[in-house]
Amino acid sequence: MQRLRQKRTIKERPFGAERHRKQNNHQITLDAWLSRLSHLSQFGLFALTIGAFYFTVIPLYKTAALEESIARREAELSAMNGKLEVATSSLEKVKSEIYERNRKDLIEGIVSVAPYCSGLMTPPHERDASENRELGYRLLKVNAAQCLQDEFKERKAETILTAGDYSHLKVTIETISASLSQLQKQALLDIDSVPELAAKDPSTLAPMGPYAEEAEQLDRLIEELAPGTIDKNVKFQLAIERTRSKITMDYVGVVSNEILKLRKINWLNGQ
Repeated sequence: MQRLRQKRTIKERPFGAERHRKQNNHQITLDAWLSRLSHLSQFGLFALTIGAFYFTVIPLYKTAALEESIARREAELSAMNGKLEVATSSLEKVKSEIYERNRKDLIEGIVSVAPYCSGLMTPPHERDASENRELGYRLLKVNAAQCLQDEFKERKAETILTAGDYSHLKVTIETISASLSQLQKQALLDIDSVPELAAKDPSTLAPMGPYAEEAEQLDRLIEELAPGTIDKNVKFQLAIERTRSKITMDYVGVVSNEILKLRKINWLNGQ
């Protein structure tokens, strides 16, 4: 019985060993596949990490870097705009100062013609040595209004002034010219009417000056000492000439004052 069992055991050993060997082979194969799957999962996790980093972290970094660059550029642009505004303001100030100086020079140039327009000064090429008429007629021969207008045109103010300032200056000169024309007509009328008015009322004649009373006393004394020495007609004519000269010089002064008003012109921009 015992031998039979030993024989059975001996017979069963090869079969058990084979089965054990197959189980071991199966276990090795399973472990190999599990190891492979582990490696694959690790690689997949690594790939997923790389993908997440590439599609999330890098874009966020680029966005942050771009925003920082934009902010820096905006700061630089703001600083440049500030400098540009300061430079523009300075340039406008300089241009305004230059314009005001040119405008002032223009007015002074026009005003400088006052002595010529009043007839007090006559350009050499316009002087007439053969003219023997008295001072009043020689001075009033100059057309003051036209003289001022010609000077205004010759200065080419439209190339210096703005449209608004040019228009304002032109209207002002036209107003002054109209006034000068009326003053000249009145002065000529007054000069022509001196003899007639003096014949009716000698008191209309201009006095001789600060020593008129003393001169009158001297004339009376001379007349008493040497009757007929003083020609009353000559004296009357001298008084007429004196009166005409006064009218003329008053006219000259008024013309100069009218033209000098240009220095006080109120410009449209208030400057």
